Amino acid sequence: MSNKTAAILAGTAVLVGVLIGRASADTVGAAAPKAKQVTGQALDPKSYPRTKEGAATAAAAYSDVFLRAALVSAEERRALIDAISSDTMRDQIGREEDEAAQAAGKLFDLPKEQANVLGRIAPLGYRVVSFTNDSARVEIWTLMLLGKPDVGHGIPPQFRTASVDLAWERSAWRLAGTPQGKDGPTPVADNPQASALLVAAVKDLQEFSHAAR
Repeated sequence: MSNKTAAILAGTAVLVGVLIGRASADTVGAAAPKAKQVTGQALDPKSYPRTKEGAATAAAAYSDVFLRAALVSAEERRALIDAISSDTMRDQIGREEDEAAQAAGKLFDLPKEQANVLGRIAPLGYRVVSFTNDSARVEIWTLMLLGKPDVGHGIPPQFRTASVDLAWERSAWRLAGTPQGKDGPTPVADNPQASALLVAAVKDLQEFSHAAR
């Protein structure tokens, strides 16, 4: 997989399932309860409350939706994008996701090879960069597996950070732009200096907690 294609797919987010968050805290901080997520197939933007933790959980879920959307049919992709996008940004987000889907289709020989493609992401932590009752920006640190056995280096783990902009619209948090991804922070074995840098980079990230299905 080329770095450019990986950036397109990872930057537009990622996962075959959708995380449905049930958060109720009004603030995010050292003493704030951890956001609770449940892995499932349904997607209901109104599941995420108008709080910092609700915005963070929505951001993680919507980042995940993008990989699913890039690997499914155009009709399914449009339904997913329509559900999570704000009215003003829906068309642009849809166009950018169509580009990611075209890249994934060529790279992985979709839809024929769909069963051989692995796309999973696990949110490791989050930072609410800004928050009001009407908008939020959230950074999500994730571990991602995306690939196909006979393409490039197969299915290597990738640590990514996605920046997600949200708007409160139609009684729910909606995407106000395509999530923007970048590499890292990334653990490096047997490298104390890199480990120290990793700890410094993620020490102010809040943790997600997960409930089994």
